[in-house]
Amino acid sequence: MQPKALVSKPAERYEELDSLRGVAALTVLFHHFRNMWTTPHHEPRILALADPFTAGFSAVVLFFLLSGFVLSVPYLRGKGQPYGIYIVRRILRIYAPYFFALLLSVGGAALWHGPLGHGEWADRTWLHPVNSHLVLAHVLMIGNYDWTQYNTAFWSLVIEMRVSIIFPVLFFLIYRMRPRNAIFVALCLYISTVAVVSRWWWLDHSLRFLEYAAVFICGIVLATNIEKVNEWYRRQSLLKRVIFGCAAFVFYTGGHFLATHLRLTAGFDEGFTTIGAIGYLVLALNSFPVRGVLRSSPAKFLGRISYSLYLVHGTVLFALTHALGNKVSVPVHFFLFLSGSLVLAYLFCLGIEEPFLRISRQVSKMAKKRDTSLPPLVAAS
Repeated sequence: MQPKALVSKPAERYEELDSLRGVAALTVLFHHFRNMWTTPHHEPRILALADPFTAGFSAVVLFFLLSGFVLSVPYLRGKGQPYGIYIVRRILRIYAPYFFALLLSVGGAALWHGPLGHGEWADRTWLHPVNSHLVLAHVLMIGNYDWTQYNTAFWSLVIEMRVSIIFPVLFFLIYRMRPRNAIFVALCLYISTVAVVSRWWWLDHSLRFLEYAAVFICGIVLATNIEKVNEWYRRQSLLKRVIFGCAAFVFYTGGHFLATHLRLTAGFDEGFTTIGAIGYLVLALNSFPVRGVLRSSPAKFLGRISYSLYLVHGTVLFALTHALGNKVSVPVHFFLFLSGSLVLAYLFCLGIEEPFLRISRQVSKMAKKRDTSLPPLVAAS
């Protein structure tokens, strides 16, 4: 059955979270450029100062947390939709732009492919000529296939879509639990999946979405209790707020460092990162300085194009590197990459992403006109 709307409802839309997603997408862009032009064991130590601005993997964890949070809001406001409408809207919102970005990436791989000589990471993408079977696997998002051959960022979209399919059930299971029980379920799901994949590595692509479903669960719990969390934060002194912000920063940017020094199995760093991402989300909604930055025009622009930027920046990076090689300096490469990615993302947003978003909203409006009643299983708009 549909959950009752909360007495103190969460806001219908949080513009700060759009901006937060945009800033995170920019760090993914920086992260991939750094991977292209440096290697972890041979880069100057001074580049460690750039870690907070190149925390690309942490940004992906933040994306999943934000998705769990945002998809929960319509439920909590009593505005859930039938599952069929929900899944059509998710396909239009996530998959349709992905499909066109895939075409762009495959076109780039057809023109430029082969080793770049920039290390193992760079040779995971556009290494081989276009393979029709691999393209079909990318289109269907089914099976155990090379997620990174055409675009280094596409792996997370496969997970996003897979979790989206089960999200309605996930929400209704978690909504009925006490927060501590829900977090325990998320922790068990996360630890068990990491343990299984560590033991049987060939199951990684098949089971990884369950690992990140735990992050979605954290987003659900946070959305359900956001008013209590906000109230708790506002009661804290300035010193405690500063400590909270510093702790969020350490967990978000230093998850891998913490897991390594605690000698934890690979994969457990994401747990620390999730804690930091939760802190960032709370700060985005409550800290006046952070909210001020996120409400600025540049941050809003990044929020608007965040998904498009995430989809196309990898194609720009590999196309430029193949085309220019070492003919220009790294700073010039960076300028061309950053400006080219922002321009292409804006055009992609205008021509692809936003038209599909408008169609998605029309689907919702048409469904409301046909039937205002909701079946037992509903989903977020």
